[in-house]
Amino acid sequence: MQILRYSPQWKETWNRCVRESRNGTFLFLREYMDYHNDRFQDASILFKEDEKIIGLLPANWVEAESTIFSHQGLTYGGLILTEKATSAQVLEMIDRMLAFYREQYSAKRLVYKPIPYIYSSYPSQEDLYALWRHSAVLTQRLLSSSIMVAQPLKFSHSRKAGFNKAIRNKLYVEQNLEPQDFWVVLEEVLKEHHYAKPVHTLQEMRTLMRSFPQEIQLFTVKKDKRVIAGTILYVTPNVVHTQYIASNAEGRNNRALDLLFKYLIEEKFKHMPFFDFGTSNEDAGRYLNAGLIAQKESFGGRGVAYDTYCINMP
Repeated sequence: MQILRYSPQWKETWNRCVRESRNGTFLFLREYMDYHNDRFQDASILFKEDEKIIGLLPANWVEAESTIFSHQGLTYGGLILTEKATSAQVLEMIDRMLAFYREQYSAKRLVYKPIPYIYSSYPSQEDLYALWRHSAVLTQRLLSSSIMVAQPLKFSHSRKAGFNKAIRNKLYVEQNLEPQDFWVVLEEVLKEHHYAKPVHTLQEMRTLMRSFPQEIQLFTVKKDKRVIAGTILYVTPNVVHTQYIASNAEGRNNRALDLLFKYLIEEKFKHMPFFDFGTSNEDAGRYLNAGLIAQKESFGGRGVAYDTYCINMP
C-alpha cells in the first residue's frame, strides 16, 4: 500500500473517490475543503493499492501542537473508504498513516473525528476498530439529535399546537438562494443568546451556496414578506443536517420553527433516511444544553454521537 500526499494535481481523483465512496459527503470535496485553506495547513493523504485509490484522509497539521487533525475545518473527518476497501486494508491504512505522519511531520499526536454512522451508505466503522487497536482515547463525545424519517416519532403536543398557530398567523415557508435576510436574523440571535457569531461569514456562505446549490439549501419562514426564522441545511445522500437554525422574537412568538420543520421533515425531505438537528453540547461534550436538546427531541430527534479520538505517537 502506498501513501500519496495530497496536492492540487490529485483534485479530480480525490473528488471522484469522495463521490464513489461509501461514507463520504460533499464536505470532503476539495471545493468545500479549500474555501478556508488559508486557515489550515493541509496534510491530507490518499491510499493507493494495485494502482487504485482505496481511501482518503482529509487532514491538517498544526506544528505548534505537533498534531495532525482530521480535520479542524470540518464537522467530522476520518477515513473515506471505497466500497471495496476491506477491514485488513483499513487496518493497514491506519498503521501506515501513523508511520507517515511520524516520519514526514514528526507528529506526536493524531486527533481523529470519525464520520458518524448515519452518513454512510454502507457499514464503514472499520476505522473505529483500528483506532482501538492503537489505544486511541475518546476525548470528546457530542450528542446530536436525529430523526429516522421513514419511522419518525410523533411531534410533541406543543409542536402541533405551534404549527397550527403559525398557520393561523399566516406564516409561510420559502426556499431562498440569497442568505442575507436570514443572516441578519442569525447574527441577531447568536449575539443576543450566545454572545457568538456564525462560523461562516455571509460572503463565505454565499460562495458555498453557489458552489453547492443542491447540497446547501436555505429555507426561511416569512410573515408579510419579512424573514423571521430559517435554517441552512447541508444535504448529503443519507442525511439532511441543520447547519444553522435561527428565529427572532417575532418568529418565536408565532411558532415559526414548528411550521418550518414540519414542512421539511414531513414533506420536502420525507424521502431521506435521516434528518439531523446537530449537537447540543459545550465543554467537549461534558455539558448538555438540556433546553436546546429538549427542543430537538420534541420534533422526534434522538441521540447520535459525534466523537473525537486521540492517538499519541511517541
